[in-house]
Amino acid sequence: MNKALNCLTKATDCGTDRTHGTWPDPRGLMTWSINWDRYDQWEFSRNFDAYRWN
Repeated sequence: MNKALNCLTKATDCGTDRTHGTWPDPRGLMTWSINWDRYDQWEFSRNFDAYRWN
């Protein structure tokens, strides 16, 4: 997931794939269920905190 986000936002970690541009300011990253993230002690949120945008 981090590599995919790096590829889309910074054009790094793309491997052999290339994007048609970058999207450095996406609107956010959403887990399928905030309730499950809470149940799992916010594991998803902690892992991807660097990608928290306003």
